[in-house]
Amino acid sequence: MKILFVEPPKDVWFVMGEYLPPPYGIIQLAAFLDNRNKEVEIEVLDCNAQQVDWQGLEKHIASSNPDIVASSSLSTCNTYAVARTLETAKKVNPDILTVTGGQHFTATAEDSLRAYPEMDVIVRGEGEETLAELVANRDEKATFPQIKGISFRHQGKIVHNPQRPLIENLENLCPIAKAARGCLQASPYYILRRISCDYKDGVLTLKGNLSSFYEKQIAQETVSNVEGATLVVNEIEVD
Repeated sequence: MKILFVEPPKDVWFVMGEYLPPPYGIIQLAAFLDNRNKEVEIEVLDCNAQQVDWQGLEKHIASSNPDIVASSSLSTCNTYAVARTLETAKKVNPDILTVTGGQHFTATAEDSLRAYPEMDVIVRGEGEETLAELVANRDEKATFPQIKGISFRHQGKIVHNPQRPLIENLENLCPIAKAARGCLQASPYYILRRISCDYKDGVLTLKGNLSSFYEKQIAQETVSNVEGATLVVNEIEVD
C-alpha cells in the first residue's frame, strides 16, 4: 500500500511574492500516518519546492504508482489546483483512490463531490484519525459507510458519514513528544514540569525557562533516552 501526498504546482501570488510556505497540513498527516501504520509506504511531493510542473506531476504519479493520492485545500483559492491534481491522478490510473480535505472541502463537501467526479473521498474536519482509518480500509470499500468524518459516493449517491469527534488530547498526535513530556513530569525535579517539548524529523526540542544551567542539563538528561529522538536540542533559557 502506498500513499502519495501532493502539494500542487502553484502560481506566484502577488500578495506573497515568491514566498510559498511548506505544506504543513499534508506533512502533519503524513507524519501521523507513518507513526500509526508502518505497513504503508508514504511519499510527500511538494511540487513548488521540488520545481515540478503539471506535466512533471503526471509523470511522477505514473512512476510512483501510488494506491492513494491525497491533496488538501486549506483555502478556497487552492481548490482548482487540488481538483486538477486529483484529476491528473485519475488520468494516470483510474483505480487510484483520490482523497482531499481541508477547510474549503469540509464546508462544501456536497457541492464538491457533485462538481468534481475525480474526487473519491473528502475527509471533513480533523484529518489524522479519519485518514488513518480510511487508508487501513482502502481495499474494503464496503467499510466506508462506517468511517466517521468522510463524504463519498456510494451506489450512485453522495453519502456524508457522521462527524468524527475532535481529538481531545493533541499530545497524542506526537507520541515521541508526549513520551518526553512524560519523562519530565515523572522527574523528582518538579520545576521540569514547566518545560515544553516539540518533535520533528527525529529532533526533540526543549523549550521554556529554568533558574540554573544545572536544571537545564538535568532536563536534557531526563529525555535523552526517549525512543525515536535521534537528537535533543536544548533551547531552554536560564533566568
